[in-house]
Amino acid sequence: MSLTFNSDKYRNLLAQYQSKLIVNEEENEKALALETLERAAKAVGKKVNIELVDIV
Repeated sequence: MSLTFNSDKYRNLLAQYQSKLIVNEEENEKALALETLERAAKAVGKKVNIELVDIV
């Protein structure tokens, strides 16, 4: 199996999901919750649409 790299898709992904500095406890909790959700979804073979996730 060989992996391919699509630079256009990667560029679009980086533009859409730019990293952000976590500056307070609330943002940290949201980031941890999202990571937990993504790991759980990956464990059951599902993809998480981050745009639809709103952690309150």
